[in-house]
Amino acid sequence: MKTRGKMRLEPDGFSLVETVFVLVIMGILAVVVSGAFMDTSAASVVGEADTLRGHLGFVQSLAMANNVVDWSILFAGSSYILLANGGASPLNFPGEASAVHVLSGGVGISGGAGTVAFDQWGAPAATRVVTLTSGTHSEQVSITGFTGLVQ
Repeated sequence: MKTRGKMRLEPDGFSLVETVFVLVIMGILAVVVSGAFMDTSAASVVGEADTLRGHLGFVQSLAMANNVVDWSILFAGSSYILLANGGASPLNFPGEASAVHVLSGGVGISGGAGTVAFDQWGAPAATRVVTLTSGTHSEQVSITGFTGLVQ
């Protein structure tokens, strides 16, 4: 635009760099704010379910490696125990200081109390579903009988 024969040097809008900078700041703020509203009980249920799946896989591999039926997990309340020799002796989970894994963050086991024993092929005799709950959040871990598939 001209003003009495002189060219106006001020820009009429924002540059691309300024726009990108503002979008990056808005993205960072969105991540920070959404983290403040995240439900920690849901996160702890999902985390404990993943840990349980890993422990079940570990017990399956022990059963297959030893080629005998003497490995099981006993579920009770808000913990579970790794048992060897037909339940006669507890064994520590990998990376843990004891054979008892206590669920964290107020997570409990519902509908899954009892024992899951694995045969020499790493499969339980029947399908089993263990539900981990905390407040209104729940996560199911299923162990498919005769195949040993853990989901």
